Amino acid sequence: MAALTTRYRHAPAWVEAGERGLATDAMTGIQALARQQPPRPIAPGPAERRACAYLQRGTVPLSAHVDIVQGTVVTPSRGPTRTDEDFVSPRARTIASEPEVTRWHVVADHLPLH
Repeated sequence: MAALTTRYRHAPAWVEAGERGLATDAMTGIQALARQQPPRPIAPGPAERRACAYLQRGTVPLSAHVDIVQGTVVTPSRGPTRTDEDFVSPRARTIASEPEVTRWHVVADHLPLH
């Protein structure tokens, strides 16, 4: 844990040096839900209203990267499987999206995928 917090503490200096830090995690079994009805239009007075009934579409694995310094989600991905390719592909897209970055620091927790 100490090594992890040290990495996070040094992350702002990485940005100044042209580097980036990502924390990644896989969440399995995220409910894929869809609302049964569209939201009602906004009218003068009350705020937008939404029905609370959902259609269940099963579950999907979700993989997300969080920029350690900015706290923003970068290139999230979801799909029906959790294979080695599902682990590598989103990271490759992230790295390709910022060719000016000189070094990437990645903290990953992906169940048995790592």
